[in-house]
Amino acid sequence: MPAASVMKISELLNKARKDKKLLEAEVLLAHVLGESREWVLSHDREEVSSEDMRRFHELWVRLNEGEPLAYLVKKKEFYGHDFYVDKRVLVPRPETELLVEEVLRLSGDARFANKKNVRIIDVGTGSGVIAVSLAKSSDRLEVLATEFSEGAHEVAKENCKGLSGKCGFGTKFIPICAKETKREEGVSNDTSTSDESPAVKLDKLQSEVYFSESPKGVDLRLGDLLEPAKDEEVDIVVANLPYIGLEKHDLIDENVAKHEPDEALYGGSDGLDLYRKLFQQIKDYQMAPKYILGEIGFSQGSDLEKMASEVFPKKDIEIKQDLSGLDRVFIITLR
Repeated sequence: MPAASVMKISELLNKARKDKKLLEAEVLLAHVLGESREWVLSHDREEVSSEDMRRFHELWVRLNEGEPLAYLVKKKEFYGHDFYVDKRVLVPRPETELLVEEVLRLSGDARFANKKNVRIIDVGTGSGVIAVSLAKSSDRLEVLATEFSEGAHEVAKENCKGLSGKCGFGTKFIPICAKETKREEGVSNDTSTSDESPAVKLDKLQSEVYFSESPKGVDLRLGDLLEPAKDEEVDIVVANLPYIGLEKHDLIDENVAKHEPDEALYGGSDGLDLYRKLFQQIKDYQMAPKYILGEIGFSQGSDLEKMASEVFPKKDIEIKQDLSGLDRVFIITLR
């Protein structure tokens, strides 16, 4: 789409329609103007200033080079809520909503009938969309989330604004997160000095406390998979870990590989290394969840089932399909 000095909204959108990117143009223009998409559609006779046209054109070029729309507007809708996203985290996919739905379904299982609260651990929370969606969906759930990446940890904290920590997970509980911070892409909230060791920085991050006024909360911890929660009791473990393989199960969209973070995409040679490690941690830490759920690629079901059988001999496993009919979610029931 060529740049122009001044153009009416309707003219700009008509050009985008010809490019078959009308929705993307509506979202981008709303972002540039600081208005809602609905406002853009209802004010199509308004003129877009030359400065706003310049900003729109810059974003339009990046979009056509394959950069995800969510990164450009710093927002992605998931499970009925808008979440902050940037290049430090994977863009949330609608297929992952199946994980949230299944956790909510299982939390009402008869095995938990006598429990006041059901304890959930979201492993490798990334942007935090699963943990926050669960916390917002049910007051009965106590949600703990772990994340290894400091950058993703910061994004998750941003997305937990408006949540409080009344759900509590023992003495390590860290309620989050309405700490007032200025959010700019690439700007970290880490206030540690440059000469601090990684261990000291990690300890500081784990001890930060973020309060807000909502009755729901998420306990967010920085660490390797289940390690920061190894002493906790848990009813359901849920994870959307990197599962693209470097050698096997290695199908990936070119633009995804180019723009989204490698650490959120790749899971070793067959894509299952992190799930392999997660299962072993559950065994080594002698944790006893009733259910373990995770997202996988469409060709990994049989490999995942074999792997789980080696660690959990007394288990049932089910593979759920997404709306496209592809294998997407595994559910391990431990007996």
